[in-house]
Amino acid sequence: MRSYIARPDQDPGSLFARLAGFTPSSNTLSLASATTRTPSREQMNKLEITTLVDVCDLDIPRLEAVVKQLLSDNEVHLPISCVLTHDTHIRQLNKKYRNIDKTTDVLSFELSDAIHPEAHYCGEIYISVDRARQQAKAHNRSLQVEITHLTVHGTLHLLGFEHDTPEGYTQMQKEEKKYLTLIE
Repeated sequence: MRSYIARPDQDPGSLFARLAGFTPSSNTLSLASATTRTPSREQMNKLEITTLVDVCDLDIPRLEAVVKQLLSDNEVHLPISCVLTHDTHIRQLNKKYRNIDKTTDVLSFELSDAIHPEAHYCGEIYISVDRARQQAKAHNRSLQVEITHLTVHGTLHLLGFEHDTPEGYTQMQKEEKKYLTLIE
């Protein structure tokens, strides 16, 4: 599983511009829209899902419940935006923000108050449903479990978890398993 946490300040003309209400130019990738207002009590610890592909067999309330629990356990009171997209879109994002012209399964974009106080979002997660379907089949599990796994993985990155060391990898796997037990 590969994911990447990108910082919007690396490209202030795109992600953060969307948050500030600017309209992107025609060559800017379409990103999930976010508002610059303070989230209401109902929006706190919320997963806002945008689907750009057909995922009719996905139980969104179950997915939201897992992320809400993860955010609550980590005392994060900001919503997360999750975009379920296709390989072509995630490859464009990967190329634009990481300069890697390959498809990946999940990308995380931090939009925390520490970087941009106006954002009022913890971040955005992009998941390739095409890749999730392939991985679900390879791991002999449902698409629901795979997308939940990728969403938890991306959320953990937004919360500062990394897997670039053996200790970090072990800790991240432990956290993923903890939250996946909520749906299995």
